[in-house]
Amino acid sequence: MRLLLLLSIACAKQPPSAAPAATESGPSLNMALPDDANASVFATLLLATPVTDWSPIDDRSFLYEALTFSGDGTFDARAALSAGGESVPCTESGQWTLEAVESGTAGTISMTLASTDCATRAAESSQRIRLSREGERYRISYR
Repeated sequence: MRLLLLLSIACAKQPPSAAPAATESGPSLNMALPDDANASVFATLLLATPVTDWSPIDDRSFLYEALTFSGDGTFDARAALSAGGESVPCTESGQWTLEAVESGTAGTISMTLASTDCATRAAESSQRIRLSREGERYRISYR
């Protein structure tokens, strides 16, 4: 009888606890944007959705496995350099600006590499690319 009483107490329904309050309202944009109604929409899309499996030099031996943009105008990339069947991980970071917006899912950015530990890559290189979100991936073209 005592065992049954202990099991009843242990298995008694507990009152529901309060759900944690949502504190995130999405990524924060603290950078200059073009004067376009879609600029904020496209920039927020870039912050929320990393670019994956893309080569910033149009050579699959060097690949950004994940490129993430921040609302303060910086980016970070987890990269890999492949040669002779070996893959060497490395990282890059720098600044980005949104130059032009075509829609809430397409625009042109400039990227300036500030630091890298990837062999054969030099800091201070710049490039312009057009990104267009198509389904789950970006279509990227060099400008």
